[in-house]
Amino acid sequence: MLSNELHFLLMKCFYNNNRMIVQKIQGMDLLPGQPKILECLAEGDGITPKEIGRCCALDKSTVTGLLGKMEHQKLVFRRTLPSDKRSVKIYLTNQGKQKVRQVKEVFKEVDAFATQNLTFDELEQLIHLLNKILTTFERKEDIT
Repeated sequence: MLSNELHFLLMKCFYNNNRMIVQKIQGMDLLPGQPKILECLAEGDGITPKEIGRCCALDKSTVTGLLGKMEHQKLVFRRTLPSDKRSVKIYLTNQGKQKVRQVKEVFKEVDAFATQNLTFDELEQLIHLLNKILTTFERKEDIT
């Protein structure tokens, strides 16, 4: 029965979570993937596109395309590293920082909706267990 399969439940939760976020960001002039990048940059402004890809679980070409659009939208800017002219770090503009606040509100709303039937302890346990699963996957990626 699929309702007892972890992979199926994770996929369905991701799908519904993502769909709700996409619906709520309509009108914010953001493409799917851009909210994650904004949130990632809010956590650590001035990081490389590779680090953004790792943070957001996006491939290099997706990150490159989204950052180009975000730069055009004046949400981010690139700064070349003096030590290596081929390397860049990405920073939020003031407009990007304002957009982060809007995006974080949407994420907060969706998280609250998704967890409304959980107790505080259940939510803490769920986050702890999901982090354990994520750590297992990330360790495998380091090995292969």
